[in-house]
Amino acid sequence: MYSKFTDRSRKAMLFARTLAKENGEYQLTMPYVFIGLMEHGGFAINLLKNMSFDPDKLKNLLVVNKTDDFFMQNPSNDPYTEQAIDYAYKEAKTFNSNYIGTEHLLLGLLRVKKHPLNQQVLIPSGITYEKVLEEVKNTQPRRLPSREEIKINFYRGILNRILKTCEENSDKDKALEKIKYITRRAIIDGKKG
Repeated sequence: MYSKFTDRSRKAMLFARTLAKENGEYQLTMPYVFIGLMEHGGFAINLLKNMSFDPDKLKNLLVVNKTDDFFMQNPSNDPYTEQAIDYAYKEAKTFNSNYIGTEHLLLGLLRVKKHPLNQQVLIPSGITYEKVLEEVKNTQPRRLPSREEIKINFYRGILNRILKTCEENSDKDKALEKIKYITRRAIIDGKKG
């Protein structure tokens, strides 16, 4: 189930699952995932610390408020956690990552805004999706363009040169030959790539 998760994310999820079972839950709920991130969070914890938040204080706040509604989810059905994990996958794709990191899990949890975890603990503590997203963007290494982006930019450059040639010369036959050549190259490269 966690094959696309980084080692730390996997550890956080397994810790959360173990903690949920110890507390009599049959399914994983968002507060347990958040506690798992606080225990094994790596980059997620560093993000929160960079934003001047104390992960231990937040974890203690969750444990103290254990009787609140956000811990009393229906154990047979927790759509919030599934939604948070789906969002985490989307966040990883947004950052062109093949794996779900702890930062993606944190962003996924924060995107489920209607959950009491966010409404009663995180948002009042100043931890919002927008703030964490900005921090992730500022601390993530700049990604290299994908192979497709390189091809698109390459052909875009060639097409711009062709258009410039057409504007400068009235030789439409020559420009048409260049366009045919580029089209053939695109088809050949598309079959190879």
